[in-house]
Amino acid sequence: MKRFFLLALMSVLFLAYASAQERRVEDESVVFTEAEKERANTAKRFKDMSPLEKDALYLLNLARTCPQKFAERYVKGYQRGGYMFAERKDSLYRQLKNMTPLDPLLPHPGLYAHCVCLVEQSVKRGYLSHSREGTTCEKRFSGECVSNAGTNDALVHICNLLVDAGKGNEALGHRRLMLSEKFHYAAAAQKNRFFVLQFWRDLSGKTDYTYDRETEQGSTQEDDGEEGDDGNKEDEEEEEDSIPIEEIDYDTYINAQFDHPEDDPLFYHR
Repeated sequence: MKRFFLLALMSVLFLAYASAQERRVEDESVVFTEAEKERANTAKRFKDMSPLEKDALYLLNLARTCPQKFAERYVKGYQRGGYMFAERKDSLYRQLKNMTPLDPLLPHPGLYAHCVCLVEQSVKRGYLSHSREGTTCEKRFSGECVSNAGTNDALVHICNLLVDAGKGNEALGHRRLMLSEKFHYAAAAQKNRFFVLQFWRDLSGKTDYTYDRETEQGSTQEDDGEEGDDGNKEDEEEEEDSIPIEEIDYDTYINAQFDHPEDDPLFYHR
């Protein structure tokens, strides 16, 4: 009996600690207009995405299309523990306050299927990373963020990735992807404690990819349209000029874009 009460007490203390470490404090005096909310809610009719996944894309779009309001309502009072959290939250707040609004991201079923493949097979293999080792998933994205936050709150996922606290995130790679003007398509997927967010720049060269949850296999439906010589030549030239994403380590690729992150105004050090 004593052991039972001890375990119960430890569980309560742990939950209290976790709650203190991560709290969403919203400023409800900051209100988005109906037009702003409608513009950000691009996934509302996307039937395959769960409510949390739709909310994640909606909140990210609010950060992109209404950065000043998002900073005041969601970022200013957001609290969480972690390495360099306070400094990077402050840099995110200032960046959003001075940022030019971006276009909202649009969902795409093919990109969503890639997200679902990674998140579901990651649960099966027991860990989440950018690696596809131990999965049948493909690397067909322009950018990718993964989170092990273990929460069913879309805002926590989005804010954590935007703040980009933690060792090894000095280049703010997640934030740069999420607030990049280069991307126009996005999808999010969550299962258990794992969360995946992926981006595409455009739809050129993309095929219709689907993922079967039962067989855990993905398939690609090739375009049945006429094949023009010019079009094929253009695709081949694009492939020759790019480095296949599966041949490079994702984190190395992202950080290689910023050889000297300490020169960036958003970089902080102790």
